[in-house]
Amino acid sequence: MEPERETSQVVTVMTANVAAGLAPDAAIEAAVRAELPDIVAFQELTQDQANRLREALADLYGHVAFIADGNEGRGVMSRLPIQSSRAMEFAVGRPDSITEVEINGMVLTVVVAHPRPQRITRSGLVFEFSSLRQMMHLANHTLEAAPAVMVGDFNMSPRHPGYRRLRQLGLQDAWFETGRGWGLTFPTRIGYTKWSSGRLARGRMTPVVRFDYIWCTADITIQAAWVGPDTGSDHAPVLARLAVPLPAP
Repeated sequence: MEPERETSQVVTVMTANVAAGLAPDAAIEAAVRAELPDIVAFQELTQDQANRLREALADLYGHVAFIADGNEGRGVMSRLPIQSSRAMEFAVGRPDSITEVEINGMVLTVVVAHPRPQRITRSGLVFEFSSLRQMMHLANHTLEAAPAVMVGDFNMSPRHPGYRRLRQLGLQDAWFETGRGWGLTFPTRIGYTKWSSGRLARGRMTPVVRFDYIWCTADITIQAAWVGPDTGSDHAPVLARLAVPLPAP
């Protein structure tokens, strides 16, 4: 009698906005080593920090892909082979990354997204049209690439119409499906502003909103989602354990 064939493989994905140098290398490395995810996706990653993390975590992550720098920096570190990685720019000057990771003969597409923050207007916080269009294009690309995940700092709470639109398109919010509590991720620190720098920027805060997400296509089973350890950034990282479908023999 032949053994039953595995129909899925469980992988853990982590997303972390490291705030363009606010998060210290050692704190990021410690957070990653504490969780040991299979795939780590970064936003606001400087080239210098990307190079240092590549070296510091080389014993765990043999496959890396980074694009751009600073606030536009995106990166993926993977324990699984990376087949390809490229930048995709749906909003001018705001590139996102598309990385294909091989899992037992199947490809998982990892979209790392980071639309610009909303503007403050008299009627409240508002996304630029280009940012909404960016999210919708990325969501459609994710859906077409299934199995796929779209992760990152989306600069919006679950109350925003853009959030509802992503769910209406058919993407699953890992935290909504399996997370416990509010899953608040921002702001964990004051961060760099025109009023704060240095030690003041690293002043701790209690987060009040959920800006950081792991979105999955419908063919992926979400087993768990949680907020990760402090990286020293103004955003808390988010992780999810996912059962990714394997191809039929």
